[in-house]
Amino acid sequence: QKKLFPAFAERPEVEDESYLETLKGYTAKLEARFEGLQPILSRIERRRELVAEREEYQALISDPNRLKSRSSGLTQLKENEMRIRVEKKLPKLESILATAVAKWEKENETTLMIDESPFLETMRMEQKAHEEDEKQRRQTRTEQLKLRKKEENAPPAAWKRTRRRLGATKKKAGVGSENKR
Repeated sequence: QKKLFPAFAERPEVEDESYLETLKGYTAKLEARFEGLQPILSRIERRRELVAEREEYQALISDPNRLKSRSSGLTQLKENEMRIRVEKKLPKLESILATAVAKWEKENETTLMIDESPFLETMRMEQKAHEEDEKQRRQTRTEQLKLRKKEENAPPAAWKRTRRRLGATKKKAGVGSENKR
């Protein structure tokens, strides 16, 4: 901050009109920067809402009983609307934010800090963490489906014993002796 406004760090012994004009100029510069930042801040807030909605959507789709309720048609419609917002609008908003924040940082020669951390770094870390979570969730789901399919296709153990007994009985009964006649 001191580098951006050295007049504030080095206060003169006597505060005169020139120092007051310097302060007013810096205040005007900060107000202009703030006004330019307002659209970005509103998009950041919208992104936060969509990230919260994404978490809500993930919790919703992980509930296997959601399709069994009487109003499942209505919940499926809401679920689909949430999916569209989360899967389509969030990535688009994040790309818009990345370019807008990078442009703002370049113009103002400073890093945009949100909640005491650089916003672009935080957003990229959150995206990477979400991608890893999604990959892990898909992998777990695939393994569950493979296991379920294997269990469904495998005959019960009692059937295997019965087949063995029947096969052994046919051989002992002389099934092969009928072919010799």
